[in-house]
Amino acid sequence: MPYLIEVPLEEGGSIAIEADEGSLGPVRASARPGEVVATVGETLESAIDRIRPAAASIAKRLQATEHPPTAVRVEFGVTVSASAGLVIAKGTAAANMLVTLTWERQ
Repeated sequence: MPYLIEVPLEEGGSIAIEADEGSLGPVRASARPGEVVATVGETLESAIDRIRPAAASIAKRLQATEHPPTAVRVEFGVTVSASAGLVIAKGTAAANMLVTLTWERQ
């Protein structure tokens, strides 16, 4: 069972997110799997606010094409790290962002 990282919410309270040992850095020896071992220094909402401009920019550019899609779907991979907080996921470029475009016939 993975460890948990606590992410605060602006309205109070928090959510716990599962994390593998690699994203935690040093963990105290007495920590047990399933236990909250770190708290992120920013709120979930502030992390989402950093992603929104990128999603809006993608949608705006795609809607400005000659034959704009009827729907645009953008998915971001997000990684939670005890030291870095919430960040767009590492890995290959294909794994970080998925853009789906839909055209419906009249």
